[in-house]
Amino acid sequence: MAALSNLRIYKLRNLRILQDMIDDEKPQTVAEFLETAGRISFQNETGFSVQLVTRAKRVGVFPAHWFWKVRDFCELRGVEVPEHLFKGHPNANQRAVT
Repeated sequence: MAALSNLRIYKLRNLRILQDMIDDEKPQTVAEFLETAGRISFQNETGFSVQLVTRAKRVGVFPAHWFWKVRDFCELRGVEVPEHLFKGHPNANQRAVT
């Protein structure tokens, strides 16, 4: 019984380490997200124009109303939605022009 408990603790500890590594690899900027995701694929699959994506990259946040399309894009790739990159999120770059 103790061995099973130790194994469970070991797995949980490793899972936390893995999660921390994944968290460290999250894109910290819109530019990093687009580079990682592939900007052309992002534009084609979400339907956002070159100009709109360029503006989001320049101001450093995605418009809040893009969330659902970006979420679908991320889900297809099995990656976490970068919620911190959306206007209105407490950790977002709030200098975006409305």
